[in-house]
Amino acid sequence: MSHFTKLANGLAIAALMAAAGCSQQADEVDTESSYQSVIEWEPYANLGPWAVLRYAESGAPEQSLGCSAVNENIMGTTLRVAVNADSYSIGINGGSPNGEDDYVDMKFYVDGDTSNTLQVSGTYEDDPAYEYDHWLGMEFPKDDPRVELLTNSETLTVSTYNPGNRTGNDWPESHFEMFDGELLKSVLDECMQNSSAPDSLLVQNWPPGECGNSQPLTATGMCKTEARTLMHIPKGGDEPYAPDECVWDVADAALPGEGAIVYRAVTCGEDTSKLIPTTDTYPAVFKAEVSIVPPNVSDDIGFETKDAWAEPVVTIYQIDPDKSHYEEIPRLAKEAAEAAGVGYADECALEWDEYAGLDAINGPVDMESEYWSSPCGPLGASEGYGVFWNYLQPGYVAAYRYPVDGVFGIDWKTITLVPPEGDGG
Repeated sequence: MSHFTKLANGLAIAALMAAAGCSQQADEVDTESSYQSVIEWEPYANLGPWAVLRYAESGAPEQSLGCSAVNENIMGTTLRVAVNADSYSIGINGGSPNGEDDYVDMKFYVDGDTSNTLQVSGTYEDDPAYEYDHWLGMEFPKDDPRVELLTNSETLTVSTYNPGNRTGNDWPESHFEMFDGELLKSVLDECMQNSSAPDSLLVQNWPPGECGNSQPLTATGMCKTEARTLMHIPKGGDEPYAPDECVWDVADAALPGEGAIVYRAVTCGEDTSKLIPTTDTYPAVFKAEVSIVPPNVSDDIGFETKDAWAEPVVTIYQIDPDKSHYEEIPRLAKEAAEAAGVGYADECALEWDEYAGLDAINGPVDMESEYWSSPCGPLGASEGYGVFWNYLQPGYVAAYRYPVDGVFGIDWKTITLVPPEGDGG
């Protein structure tokens, strides 16, 4: 099979929805590879996170063989959408296949809507512009209704069946921002019809302050799609405590001085749970305001309707950026214990809590002590509420308090610090 035939088939079959890995950026591609004598490719457009390439046969540049767009997320996984004369395909970069006929079970859904998950068996295809990647996914005819579903979505979530991996999750997920699916499709279609790449690249970046159907976030001015990119989460999704009436949304809050945090929060109706700053210096302390909860689920989550928790639920500390947070967090906890006039055992240490998916300070239990349930002071593990810790980025850690009588509609693990530059560090 010639390289030309291989590419033509690859563009036709290389996946419409697909798998994981790290891609080689198009501007770093070795165009002197063995493919160069048959297939050539050139940059065509840059659309938000997408880099679009146009392919042609060497000696016949006026005829487009196909066009592809790749989009690398914050986790280093790359999504590839391609078009040829007959079909669209979508795939994510995965490991080398064991054989040409290997199939891998895959799932995808858009905008956090897991109730409409599509499961397929994907196959591996090559793309000469990314010769070290194998794209796992599937082909869709141009009139397939799932193409329209893709172009109308804001986020795409892909998972591949990977039993026995180190995470313990047989279906690890990768989330991608589509930027503007309809625009992407139109650019790919136009690329197929053009006899050459434009004289200057079509470049459309994230539009500042122009957020489609949503308003920019208050503290950062970001569009929600940018915040989701930083947090690596899909749009929407059902809130487990109120699956029929509440969904996950995006919110932010200002930090002392400059900077902010973005995080995922529950929206019920028109109201979103939020973190409210209560200090203008570090440690930065936030209380939680709970969105209006439907009456049919209020008993399950500990709040009647709209409510606020008086105690601080999130505290962000500044630490020495050159020191490990495994050393700095116990230091903060020991200082808090001394300030409260309680003991702090030398054995107290920061340990991973599998239930919370965060770190906690644990230590020996002294049954004779007034603080037997919290031998590591007020910032250690205790009975009645939990204190869990999260490393945000160099110089910043956060402590989260979990009371037993309610949840706040805040996804603690998504809290992401955004410096003034807005690049998420």
